[in-house]
Amino acid sequence: MHSSLHISRPHFLKLVESNKSEVTDINIIFNYPKNPHAPGDARVYKKPIGGCMLDLGVYVFQMAKEIGQVLGFDLFSFDKENKDIYIKKTPDGVDFEVVANLNYNGIKVRLETKINPGTNHTEEASVTLKNGDKITQNQFTHQHDSNGVFLEKLDGTCQFI
Repeated sequence: MHSSLHISRPHFLKLVESNKSEVTDINIIFNYPKNPHAPGDARVYKKPIGGCMLDLGVYVFQMAKEIGQVLGFDLFSFDKENKDIYIKKTPDGVDFEVVANLNYNGIKVRLETKINPGTNHTEEASVTLKNGDKITQNQFTHQHDSNGVFLEKLDGTCQFI
């Protein structure tokens, strides 16, 4: 997948690694509205090739996997007892919204991907630290539209990395 090749990704992961003992939350969102009646978008609503997990979710999972590797957990090793996974499907069973709230050794992880026409386009990976600061990489899949990686401090300042 091309998203891990973007120039800002190593900077994001390095900053996460340098703060790994302080990480409390991970939030990865990739929502991109797709119209099921538009010819170019209709493919994502067809079984078995459609759905937000196959179209966008792979990027969310890739980012979660990369962050997990830096923090020392495997993507599949979440707490199976303390999870909240929501999947919204079409009558044909094609997923168009998936939200998973997971827990990895006390770190809260939210993974979200949606393709329904009413959603807002959002593409952001953020890691929250114990002091409330956030490490963010926006547009983590489409770097040409990105502001890059930045550290949003709780005091309102922002440092571009």
